[in-house]
Amino acid sequence: MAAEEEQTQVALPVKEPLDLIRLSLDEKVYVKMRNERELRGRLHAFDQHLNMVLGDAEETVTTVEIDEETYEEVYKTTKRTIPMLFVRGDGVILVSPPMRVDLDEVKPYDTDFNHSPCLRFGHKSHWALIIGYLINDDDEFYVLARHGKTKNLAVWSLQALSDSNSNLMEFAQPNRYLDCDFLLPPGGIGGDLGLRERAIIVKGLPHQILTIR
Repeated sequence: MAAEEEQTQVALPVKEPLDLIRLSLDEKVYVKMRNERELRGRLHAFDQHLNMVLGDAEETVTTVEIDEETYEEVYKTTKRTIPMLFVRGDGVILVSPPMRVDLDEVKPYDTDFNHSPCLRFGHKSHWALIIGYLINDDDEFYVLARHGKTKNLAVWSLQALSDSNSNLMEFAQPNRYLDCDFLLPPGGIGGDLGLRERAIIVKGLPHQILTIR
């Protein structure tokens, strides 16, 4: 019974970039900033400009110095704890739940030949586990995802993934399972109870810290 409670699944719609951050409210998050600054803290609030308020924040700053004798680069880190911190959104590069946050999102989509999202009406539907998200210098929003068809970490445009998810209209019998019967909800995958425009929150999964440089 306890194991079932730990892995409860809740379907939540994700249509906008900030929906992913909304799912991390009141959770511990990892924030990568410009100028080699990293933050870990509890997300109390955010706005449409990605300004955030973090509680019990731990700030890590990495600086590079040149050794006077060897002329080699020496990396040094300094840390400090801040009870309440306001973070300006224009300095944010990446926001992701850290390992100790018990939250992941699984999202269905159509997979292309290179496993990226595409628009095939659900005929190539697949699942991906979203483990993080980032915003580049041009304010373009991306998600970091894992799925079973490759060991590589996927980086996709959130808009492309959302469009693919919204395009899940029809069920196509997989070639490998032509003799199998699949259970479909009333109205099919594109109906009110189907996969279209839906995501699933999964709790209780193991986590792994990934560092992207």
